[in-house]
Amino acid sequence: MSRLPLICASLLAILLLILTANYTSHWNAAINLPFSDIDQKSLAGHATLYFAHRDFLQGFPDGTFRGSSIVNRAEAAKLLVLAAGLSFNEDLPNPFSDVPQSEWFTPFVLAAREKGILDGYPDGSFRPARGITTAEFIKMATNAFELPLSLPHRFTDFHAGSWFTPFAGTAWHYHLFPERLNTNVLLPEELLSRNDMIVALYQIATFGTKAHFIDPDWNLRQDRTDILRSRGQFHAGGKSLPSPHLTGGILPGTGGVVPGT
Repeated sequence: MSRLPLICASLLAILLLILTANYTSHWNAAINLPFSDIDQKSLAGHATLYFAHRDFLQGFPDGTFRGSSIVNRAEAAKLLVLAAGLSFNEDLPNPFSDVPQSEWFTPFVLAAREKGILDGYPDGSFRPARGITTAEFIKMATNAFELPLSLPHRFTDFHAGSWFTPFAGTAWHYHLFPERLNTNVLLPEELLSRNDMIVALYQIATFGTKAHFIDPDWNLRQDRTDILRSRGQFHAGGKSLPSPHLTGGILPGTGGVVPGT
């Protein structure tokens, strides 16, 4: 019997392996292009790439994303307004003494205020450069996406009577910070990083789909079952979410840090 068919099959298999390796290498290089400092195998890296490839994010001029940097109030306003698909313009009333009309973040801050996502301080300031805490962001996200209040949760690191209590269940139900679920510790007063925010947004945008991340070590079987039952569309809290395919940068590296305190 001729061995030619076997030799041809072997050569074809080798060729396919080479082509696959080359394709994988080029593919990996392509998805690494947006930012030089992300780990594409991590949830934060995946979430960053997910939005960057939809023109949802911008990095810094040096090609980095700087995910560990703290998100400020100006950046959060822009992120939430665009992610929730809200309209914005510069003609809205501006009560803030430190939000000039000429700033890049002004339309988003005013839109966020009008929609009840956030507000200013008693002294009439907005403090755009101030970092936001986990608790503040969860409240903002709950308002932006009109998510239900007082969802059940198992977090134990804040008092039941805290102002934040009605919003805590949002983080649990939508798995906004997956690594905090096993410990039952939310760290509501901890300042939020760019990675934290983009992961939380990713979890909301993909809730009910196969892309939604559930910690494989998390042993709350019923919660995972509820997620599986709801798969199939962008959906959160009874509200269909807008497609995340948006133009423009949500967390710009240039102009993203606002002078002042």
